[in-house]
Amino acid sequence: MNKVLIYLLPAIIPLLLYFISFVYANRKAIKYGTQRPSFVSNELYKAFVFSVVIAIACFFVFIFFNFYNLKNGTYIPARIENGELIKGHN
Repeated sequence: MNKVLIYLLPAIIPLLLYFISFVYANRKAIKYGTQRPSFVSNELYKAFVFSVVIAIACFFVFIFFNFYNLKNGTYIPARIENGELIKGHN
């Protein structure tokens, strides 16, 4: 589960950057008395599309590193020998 979050974290970064830039632009508009920006805009659409593209790329990286590097062999399950637990392995 943690690996999945690590691979998907780059997909969230464009949306976080958009949110930070929106907050900055909103505060700047309040400070100078200009028109406040709309949250839903063309830039939000671009950030969302870019996030989806990054998420798809992360899925491919996740699949490549987890399924193509599998070790061939038989699995030996965990067992107890002489009162000690021996971990399972390939």
